[in-house]
Amino acid sequence: MKAIFLNDTSTGHAGSVAASQSILGALRRAGFDVVYRHHVGSQRLPKWLDGWSPSRIHKHLRQRASVADGPRLLGHRQPERHKSDLCVVCHGEGTLHGNSPRAAWLLSQLQLASQKGLRVALVNTLLDSTLRSKLKAVRWHLLATRDPLSHSQTKSLRVQERHLLADSCADPRVWEGGEPLCELPPVVRGFTHPSSRCHGILDKHDYVRFGLHAPFRDVVATLRTCKVYLTGQHHGVYAAGLAGIPFVPIPSNTHKIGALIRWSGLDIPIAKTHEQVKECLRWALDHPDIYRQFHRWLLQQPYLTEQHLLPLAEPTA
Repeated sequence: MKAIFLNDTSTGHAGSVAASQSILGALRRAGFDVVYRHHVGSQRLPKWLDGWSPSRIHKHLRQRASVADGPRLLGHRQPERHKSDLCVVCHGEGTLHGNSPRAAWLLSQLQLASQKGLRVALVNTLLDSTLRSKLKAVRWHLLATRDPLSHSQTKSLRVQERHLLADSCADPRVWEGGEPLCELPPVVRGFTHPSSRCHGILDKHDYVRFGLHAPFRDVVATLRTCKVYLTGQHHGVYAAGLAGIPFVPIPSNTHKIGALIRWSGLDIPIAKTHEQVKECLRWALDHPDIYRQFHRWLLQQPYLTEQHLLPLAEPTA
């Protein structure tokens, strides 16, 4: 089975890179040959994917294989391929919300691919109601959301397989085994999302900065050397949670941080102002057990694996 991977976030920050690494690893373990990777932010595809014609895609792949393998024996014919041999797997992180132009473009490509008979999957994604009409236009073979609020948006969609899973950065293959980059002070601040209403509230604090700019496993290992992490990044919350340390969450550009904490069922306060950051910091230092519970809860959540992807490769009736 050939897979085309859309919205690869391998060029992003540590959490985004880890999520894409996990998904690509799961695809390969499930037996998929990833023949093309489209990167997040781009709204262009190569000509051989224009229109998502299965015959054109297979023709390009045959030509590519013949160049790689050298001349074929005279009279040798390639086995006939079918559109069911192709699937499109889209990583939903960072794009599929808010009815943005990037989201509209991605969903239009997925709709066209499904109309051409290709199997279409959307994984590790956040969804909101602004995209409902565009999501309904796609026939989904697999849809995996990363919070219950997003998962509720899938009920009215045409979906064969649907799953509620933790973010793919929770895959132990991409977060365990790191080495601390340094010894951090007790309180460390990260960053806030530039599109968040709370963007910049950490700038008023003079704590040492530590962001998601190293391999994710090393970020997690380094955070274990501090006592509290202040962050407005979704993967910053995941990093602190996987590290098992207290954190002060700040709203991001979507519901993702709040939805994750509500999903855990724990009363972890979220800071929306400069003063609330200070209040939540004191609270976090006084309630470390809540964050140990969050750590244990996070480790118990399923994440996308090859088992979830195997139905994409099953032969059609």
